[in-house]
Amino acid sequence: MKNTWVRYKLLYIILFLLLFLQFILPKWNTALKIYSESIYPTLLKLANISRAKSILPWGDILYLLFIFISIFFLYATFIAFKRKKLKVWFINSFSIALSIYLLFLFLWGINYHIPKLESIKEPTTKLTTVEILNLHHFFIENMDEKQLKKINDVDFSSILLDATNIQKSYSELNINWSLKESMFSFWIDRTGTSGYYNPFTFESYVNKNLPKTILPFICLHELAHQAGHAKEGEANFFAYLIAKESNNIHFKNAAYFQGFIYTSAYLKRSIPEIHKTIIKDLPETISEAYLEYLSYVQKHQNSPLKRTTKVFDTFLKIQGEKEGIKSYSLFLDWIYPIEKKSWEEIPPY
Repeated sequence: MKNTWVRYKLLYIILFLLLFLQFILPKWNTALKIYSESIYPTLLKLANISRAKSILPWGDILYLLFIFISIFFLYATFIAFKRKKLKVWFINSFSIALSIYLLFLFLWGINYHIPKLESIKEPTTKLTTVEILNLHHFFIENMDEKQLKKINDVDFSSILLDATNIQKSYSELNINWSLKESMFSFWIDRTGTSGYYNPFTFESYVNKNLPKTILPFICLHELAHQAGHAKEGEANFFAYLIAKESNNIHFKNAAYFQGFIYTSAYLKRSIPEIHKTIIKDLPETISEAYLEYLSYVQKHQNSPLKRTTKVFDTFLKIQGEKEGIKSYSLFLDWIYPIEKKSWEEIPPY
């Protein structure tokens, strides 16, 4: 009886802390500022020291361990059911699950609620079709066609190394950024996942099967998460700016090509006939890269694991990203005012 009371007490404490971090802290601007400017950078530096220059994918090893523990939990639940101790087991399991989520919020999840940096001016209105069209042409015109194809000759590990060096040159944090190949590339390929950030080990991971035309951008996107930019649109925005301003032509191309992919998807939905004309008139190298990307995306389009996208969409909405998966494309709204200064308006078709 006493043990049960202790378990309930512990559960209540965990629930209180979780509710505080999830709902109260996000409304406390002073605390958010302290977390953003002091606590999270300190956690990042401590992780950097403990990790040193290890090449082991500690984050993936941790996830693998979590999978095995989950399987054990299922077995233990079955045993608890047979022994009629399901209530105690449920309290213990629920407490552990909430503790893991609580740890996630403290280590990184709070970043979802950090106010946007001053450099990001959120637009008050969505881009119009004509504005998307202008942006689309801008991306096409600024890609270096000769270099776009040469990215396939660059080694995967070299791209990852270049990404960490570029991130380091633009960051105020003097740390060794951790970017690694995912052990689970085969599986995340089938979920449509390009990369992910492990908030428990402070490491970024990328899918080794990605087309190399988008790989540099994805690398910087995941490193933006590591830098504390939790929201997907914000991570895309910083990845775009850093890639575009770098001296590496492959990263510049990746920024424009990724933007091209987003605007192309929008135009295909809104003005399909015009989109067909644009794609038909694409320069050969860009057309080949686009077809390669579409082939990659469609390869596992019918995979049962694609259903996990809905889970991730719900997760993002819980963390305050109202548009869920669609929030990835918000970076277009942010970069439009920056890029529109460099072109003349393109007349509608």
